[in-house]
Amino acid sequence: MTYTMKQYQRIDLPKVCGAKTRAGGACKNAVILPALRCSKHGGKTPIKHGKRSKLAQNIRRQAKLLRMEMRGVEKKLRKEVRG
Repeated sequence: MTYTMKQYQRIDLPKVCGAKTRAGGACKNAVILPALRCSKHGGKTPIKHGKRSKLAQNIRRQAKLLRMEMRGVEKKLRKEVRG
């Protein structure tokens, strides 16, 4: 969805976040459009990060495959030592 400057300047859009704080009041930080929340409460994140990025998922997948392969090698070695 593409937003224009006219949509950002609409009067009915809130200017403050309004998320509930720990004290029970409303957050008074400025909103980051189009999320309508501040950066602390779910507004725009500056970078892609964390375990949901494609790079992190691929690294975990490769690590899992290596662990599974190493377990197989370990089982074979134990059988050779015992038998």
